[in-house]
Amino acid sequence: MTADHFQELTTSGPEETHNVGQRIGELLAPAEVIIICGTLGAGKTILSQGIAAGMGVTDPVTSSTFVLATPYHGSRGELWHLDAYRIKDLTEVDDLGLDELLERGASLMIEWGDRIEAALPYITLRIDLEVRGETQRHIRIVRQQPDRSR
Repeated sequence: MTADHFQELTTSGPEETHNVGQRIGELLAPAEVIIICGTLGAGKTILSQGIAAGMGVTDPVTSSTFVLATPYHGSRGELWHLDAYRIKDLTEVDDLGLDELLERGASLMIEWGDRIEAALPYITLRIDLEVRGETQRHIRIVRQQPDRSR
């Protein structure tokens, strides 16, 4: 997998972080795999809410920590919001049926995705969030050319 393009920016609050996510969601194609990485409180869920909004999801998007995966249907397609925080063993990922979701064109948005990166079929977008002060977030977005043969 190679990085084709990356962008770095700093937001000054949750609304700007949400807006960055919304713009990402507006640009997504079917069957994208997005991993969102960062420490607790870095803004992963706020960014996820923005991505979902950009895909036309009108339902409330909350952290999937306790249910692991939540499906959403937006005007731009199907989006599955996963949270890998509680996954202890990579074999748990096999039971999620991610390949089937991707085959039907659903996109995957995975908070704490770096924890299960090795078990994912491929990754098209990696987003790293870093806390910078009380409200600022540094965001690094890397678009990758996926190896879809895995």
